[in-house]
Amino acid sequence: MTTGLDVTEEVGVVLKKFTGGADDLYVALDNFFEVCKFALAQDAAIPGYEPEETGCPACAYVAEGPPAWDACPCLICWTGAPEVGDTFPLQPTLAPMHRIQLERQVNIITVTAVVLRCQPTLGPNGELPTPEAHAHVTRQINTDMWTLWNWLKEAKRQEILFPPKIREFGLQPGIAYNPMGAAAGCAITCRFELDGYAPDLTGLVIS
Repeated sequence: MTTGLDVTEEVGVVLKKFTGGADDLYVALDNFFEVCKFALAQDAAIPGYEPEETGCPACAYVAEGPPAWDACPCLICWTGAPEVGDTFPLQPTLAPMHRIQLERQVNIITVTAVVLRCQPTLGPNGELPTPEAHAHVTRQINTDMWTLWNWLKEAKRQEILFPPKIREFGLQPGIAYNPMGAAAGCAITCRFELDGYAPDLTGLVIS
């Protein structure tokens, strides 16, 4: 396992810069996804596990929204709807519904990563999975969650993910998912500030 974050061209992970345009929301999601993939490949591979059980899943993609649990193992990332940051709730002129009038609205974006692993299932004669089988998967899920938590935090601190350092950023409480079908896993959600852009309103008129 690595001891720190090293996302460089040498390892093939180059994150995109924000351009101040309509594509920035997707750029943010794609960068988040790339850091999650790299993190799992570097630190979530447990010695002694089968290659398909550990590390970054071969099935990894960005989704339109919360995904169906139809594959395991897999890594899936998606974007939530933007919201207005409640930065000064006790100062009316700076409250969310007024900030837009002062051109100081803070846009908060949510991105989520879910890692699913295959759960032990019933044996050929209906035998329940053993405690050891459950512990085997649990170790991997816990490793996934702790890996993503620490890599995302450190990537932000080092100004690799969502720079600059002064950009608002927070990790939401991690979620451990109950087994559903043959899959179980975890989710890590980040909330961060994303600057808006001023579109060209030429062609819009009031009559």
